[in-house]
Order: sequence, then C-alpha cells, then structure tokens
Amino acid sequence: MLRDCQQCRKRYDDAECYTFCPHARFITAEDRGRKDLAFTLIGKPLCFAHQPNGEKVFVESIGHDGMVTLKGWTGEFAPHLFVLAA
Repeated sequence: MLRDCQQCRKRYDDAECYTFCPHARFITAEDRGRKDLAFTLIGKPLCFAHQPNGEKVFVESIGHDGMVTLKGWTGEFAPHLFVLAA
C-alpha cells in the first residue's frame, strides 16, 4: 500500500520498503515478481514446463526470494519453471 512518511514526507510502498525512515527496499522487483507468481501456484497440481506429461508436484513453501520448495523434493526451484498439470 502506498504511504506517506510523516517524518520525511516521501511516498513509499510498504509491501517493498521498511515502514520506518529511511525507506530502504528489502526486496528486489525480480524477487517480488517471483513471489507473486509462486503464490498463484499454491495448492495446484503442477509439472515442469519442459515435461508436460511428467510427475505432478505441489508447492510446499515459498522462500523470501520467491523460490519454491516442492512436497517430497529437496532443493528450491524458480516458479516460472512450472505449468499447471493436465
């Protein structure tokens, strides 16, 4: 949400910046985009985009940088690697 700082009068987005002055960004635009995409995948059956008939997987968690973990798998994956499973 866009807010105006009562101390410095700068306008900032509290979804991307600290709510105390100065308003340093704590997430990059790239990470925010990855997180936004990751949240749309929760609870849906997925497969790797390059293996549309492959194993169905589900997002287990989303990291601070938008990378996802999958149920039953180890490691982190970029959410853009997945499509909805058929």
